[in-house]
Amino acid sequence: EAAAAAATKATEAKTAATAAQKAASDTAARLATEQKQAADAAAQAKIAADAAVKATVEKVAAVEAATKASQDLAKVLADKAVLAEQAAKETDQTARAEIQKKIDEVTTKVEEVQKTVESATTKADAAVAAQATAVEAADVATKEAQTQATEAIDVKTESLVKTAEATKAVAAATVATK
Repeated sequence: EAAAAAATKATEAKTAATAAQKAASDTAARLATEQKQAADAAAQAKIAADAAVKATVEKVAAVEAATKASQDLAKVLADKAVLAEQAAKETDQTARAEIQKKIDEVTTKVEEVQKTVESATTKADAAVAAQATAVEAADVATKEAQTQATEAIDVKTESLVKTAEATKAVAAATVATK
């Protein structure tokens, strides 16, 4: 009867050891998946961060271009104002006609520069929006990478616990079969 009880205990211990080993194996497989997901998320976060940096550089360049175009427009308008003042002071019709010709040329230049300002401003607005979107995407990707890393750490801890449990169960089964 004692031998039968010992045999039953040994069988139970072997069954428990097998179950513990399977749980440890399953957790180890989950760990591999979690680690891959964490690595993939980290790679995506890096790509998103690089895109945010690029978008920021493009934004700065576009804003600088818009600022320069606005400064150019201010200069051309100032030149036009100086010519208009000269024309108003000029009493000689021939000289006034020459100044008016210059004013007409500057007016054409003003129109060209205004188009450049509009284009540069539109590009700057688009670059600002793109940069904001890229930074937001980088933030989301970074948070996802942090979440995936935390999950991988949690599963690694679980895997270590299950492996320890399996080791104990195998030791118990070995003792029970002797």
